[in-house]
Amino acid sequence: MSLRPKAFYVFTGVTSHDSVYGQRLADYILKNKLGTIVTSVSKRNPNSGNMIQIWTWGVDKEALIKWWHKREARKSRAIQP
Repeated sequence: MSLRPKAFYVFTGVTSHDSVYGQRLADYILKNKLGTIVTSVSKRNPNSGNMIQIWTWGVDKEALIKWWHKREARKSRAIQP
């Protein structure tokens, strides 16, 4: 993994109401070694009242490209008659 990410993506998720989609995405990124994740603490959104959290993904470009090619190869094999 590159020690200096080339890009950062920020994503958010509701952490109340048993919502776990943000954490699932963060776990997927880490499991597939696609970069680093920094997580904020949950805070209440004053507009909705929901508890929300922010994740920042430091992208490992080389790993992401390998992951993409691997997935595309799998998809093309599945389409073959």
